[in-house]
Amino acid sequence: MLCVASAVLSGCASHYNQSTSSLSSQEQMLIGAWEANIEGFEHDVVIRRPDHTFEEHSIRIDTYGKPAVRYHTTGTWKIDGASYCTTVLSISYTPYQMSSGKERCWRIQKLTQSTFVYYREDAPTITENKIYERTAKKLWNSPLQLIGIYHDYPIDQANQ
Repeated sequence: MLCVASAVLSGCASHYNQSTSSLSSQEQMLIGAWEANIEGFEHDVVIRRPDHTFEEHSIRIDTYGKPAVRYHTTGTWKIDGASYCTTVLSISYTPYQMSSGKERCWRIQKLTQSTFVYYREDAPTITENKIYERTAKKLWNSPLQLIGIYHDYPIDQANQ
C-alpha cells in the first residue's frame, strides 16, 4: 500500500514539475495565491495556475456609503516582456462584464517570491503579496474576512 501511495505522489509531483518546467522564472514566481488591497477601495484574492489560468475573488467599493460589491473573475494571464497581461473570460458583476474577452496589460515594477507590483498609466499601482492557497480559499468562503477593512460597508449579495 505504501508503494502505491508513493507512486501516486511521485506521479503527481512529476506532473506538477512538467507543467511548471516550461514556464519562465517570472511566471513560476506568479504561480499560487496572492492578495491585494488596492488603495482602500478594492480587495482581491487571486490564484494563478501553471496553465496560465487564474481565478479571483474581489470585493470593491464603487461609491462610498453604498454597499460593497463582491464578485468572481476567471481568465488567462501571461508575462509579455516587461508586462503582465490578463484576459477576463468570465466575471460575475454585470457592470464589469464589458471587460470580458479584452486583454489588459500592466508594467511590472517588482516581482519577487513574495511581492508583485504592477501599474498602468490610467490606474492605481497594484501591490500583491503571496499567501498560502488554503488562506485564499478560506477568504473566498468568508466574505467578511475578505473585506477586512470594509467592515462598515454592507455587501451587495445580489452581485456575487
